[in-house]
Amino acid sequence: MDLRYYDVLLHVAEGEGGRRMTELADAIILSKSGLTSLVDRMEREGLLERSPDPRDRRAILVTLTEHGAERFREASELHRAFVRRMFTSRVSDDEAATIVDVLARVRSGATEPSD
Repeated sequence: MDLRYYDVLLHVAEGEGGRRMTELADAIILSKSGLTSLVDRMEREGLLERSPDPRDRRAILVTLTEHGAERFREASELHRAFVRRMFTSRVSDDEAATIVDVLARVRSGATEPSD
């Protein structure tokens, strides 16, 4: 599975009842037009569906289909095994904590407005 697909499925699965398109664009650090194209493809493949958000009819809510949820479960198992094999089995708990801290700072810098 394409990593961008996995990233979208992950963030949609984590959202209770789905994710708004704007939240999803922020979460995966992709332009709104880029996300729209990606979600279009994933919707055509039966992984996602879009509908008006019942809490705010102006917003679009993205949810997993049954097929999307199944594909996400399969991909998650492979992803976790890969991460264990390539990363967690090779670093100590202290090193992992440092990596998480550094990546959190990098991510926050990526979402801050540039000067």
